[in-house]
Amino acid sequence: MWVLEAIHEMPVRKPFLVLLITLGAGFLLLAKFLGLNPVYQPAIYAVIALDLYLLERQKSVLRGCLLIPAAYFLAYFLLPAYLPLFAIAYALLIGKLVYTESFRLWKWGASSLLIAASLWIVSVWQQIAFVNQFIPLQIYPALHGALFAFCLLCAFLPYHLKKDQVADAIGSYSWKRPSQIATIVDQTEALYNRLRTQIPSKPNQAELSEFCERLIHLCHRLQEIQKEVAGTDLVSLQQQIYELEQKALRVSDPMARKQYEHALSNKRTQMRQHDALQNQSERIRAQILNYVSALENMQFAYANQRFSSSSDSTESIDFFLHMANNRAENAYETSEAYQKLLSE
Repeated sequence: MWVLEAIHEMPVRKPFLVLLITLGAGFLLLAKFLGLNPVYQPAIYAVIALDLYLLERQKSVLRGCLLIPAAYFLAYFLLPAYLPLFAIAYALLIGKLVYTESFRLWKWGASSLLIAASLWIVSVWQQIAFVNQFIPLQIYPALHGALFAFCLLCAFLPYHLKKDQVADAIGSYSWKRPSQIATIVDQTEALYNRLRTQIPSKPNQAELSEFCERLIHLCHRLQEIQKEVAGTDLVSLQQQIYELEQKALRVSDPMARKQYEHALSNKRTQMRQHDALQNQSERIRAQILNYVSALENMQFAYANQRFSSSSDSTESIDFFLHMANNRAENAYETSEAYQKLLSE
């Protein structure tokens, strides 16, 4: 099951240590020196937001400047009176600003429930008196901080859950069906699932996943280019160019002629951009079909390997996979050209 595989790959030690140290120290400081209940102090949630922001290595300084005060004011206005609302808003804030790429509605809902449960669990533990018999009173708040760190690590676990990168790439886009591109995407997914079970080496499996993921992104770029090209009425554009040419020739006023010539120049530029997009579309389509055929060849190579005892077969397949991955990198870089065409 993909959820168990995702949990197994999730980094746990470093996030837990960071939350443990910061929350343990924060709980101890607020409880022992200021006499406050740390669970409902806004500063705690600003520190949590900062920890998560740094752990995810976010590069947007503006996002960090927005995240920390937003977390503080959410806790200030909503805790402790509106705990469910706070959990929903805080999970949304963290999801949108820290885990932007992996944010999904169901992850937001699960994280909201777990954040509310974390606050409730720590509040209950704060009321358990018999623990004082086994733990020194001086570090008692730090225990609550450690417990809260573990609960929050579980609360933000849904945002770390990621499907297989190829399935996630397919699910992240909207595909027009029926269409040739959608058929290629389905074919790529089927080939990938079949090859993943046949490739024994983990590094080769990772290369295959990267290759297929980039192929899916390439399919999406082709779909976007085709949508852009289809939005242009070529016959109407050619007619407009012809009419502007005639008006520029017939008009006697120099200022009017100059305006017609500028309009004509713009229309001709649109025509050139349209032709360039069509050329780019054909290039990417050819690349995609080439790489799909490479996957098909790879599948037959592994099928033949099962019936062959040759020691050279594995090496040749590994080499072929590596070369296919390099070709995909070149295709992915080439496909960036259409964005420049659209921005000109």
